[in-house]
Amino acid sequence: MVENSRRRRQPQLPPSASSTRPPRGSTPPSPPQSGRMSLFDGLRQLSSVAAPPLVASRVCTRWREGQCDLWCGERRVDPSNSSWDLLRMDGWTDADGQPQFRIRNGVDTSMTIGDRPMDIDLSYRLWEISTAAVAALQKELSSDTEQLIAERIAAAIAELPAPKDGIDLEVVQQLINKALSASPKTSHRRKTGPKVRWRMFAAKAACDFYLKHGRDPTAKELIESCQNEIVERGLLKKGKVLDDGSVYELLRFLGAA
Repeated sequence: MVENSRRRRQPQLPPSASSTRPPRGSTPPSPPQSGRMSLFDGLRQLSSVAAPPLVASRVCTRWREGQCDLWCGERRVDPSNSSWDLLRMDGWTDADGQPQFRIRNGVDTSMTIGDRPMDIDLSYRLWEISTAAVAALQKELSSDTEQLIAERIAAAIAELPAPKDGIDLEVVQQLINKALSASPKTSHRRKTGPKVRWRMFAAKAACDFYLKHGRDPTAKELIESCQNEIVERGLLKKGKVLDDGSVYELLRFLGAA
């Protein structure tokens, strides 16, 4: 018998079933994680109701309190893990009026600028935040702004003279309240705080902290170290606390943030 030299034709798969290799260097898309969003998108979203320094400080505070879940590179960032003790978030407004943010975790003593070690910048990593936490923070920051506006309006109405014919202050108050409840929440929270003179003592406390610990203080640490002295000198009423946004701006001015 003569051997049949013809090769059996292989059945071809339809285009939809054919396996194609992805381009070199590409990774297959992963399904989106429900309940998460980009941390930087969340921070920018919150900047519509509060100033960027306050947004960064509040998110970091709520994370340490366990009320705001964060993920870095698909792993949950545990606030009880000591390796994240120095995690900080910085927020500011650039020259174009756009909110900007940075994430850092301590300093790298092997890299210095002059005598000062460089911060370990982790902003390049994939950071995510809980969408539920963003919604709660947006409501929290918005309520702070609305409360401040309501208090100012109430104080202004109280200073008005006695109502004349045709003017009913109660009706005016109701109209203002109605307008506030219907207006979009896009106003920034005013940076409250004592007079500028407190900054001299806060700056001195920041220098003392650096000499003692070998690093710059955070806004929260600086408040804890100089709060009592400022109150004792009469620069801040008892029961009041320095605003973390104002203290952060001072640290930026000093080159410590």
